[in-house]
Amino acid sequence: MFTSDRQRHIDALVERYRRLLEQCWPDNKATLDQIEPAVEELGQEMERVLGRIWQL
Repeated sequence: MFTSDRQRHIDALVERYRRLLEQCWPDNKATLDQIEPAVEELGQEMERVLGRIWQL
């Protein structure tokens, strides 16, 4: 993968995860029970996306 391709993938992933965080991250008064599902969802999404990229 060329450096520009690598950087393009990183930039796209950062933006994707930023949108996911904005959608599912609880407010500042969230309990651990509210935060855990958001973290789990983000982790699963990262595994799916990175798994697809690394199989290319």
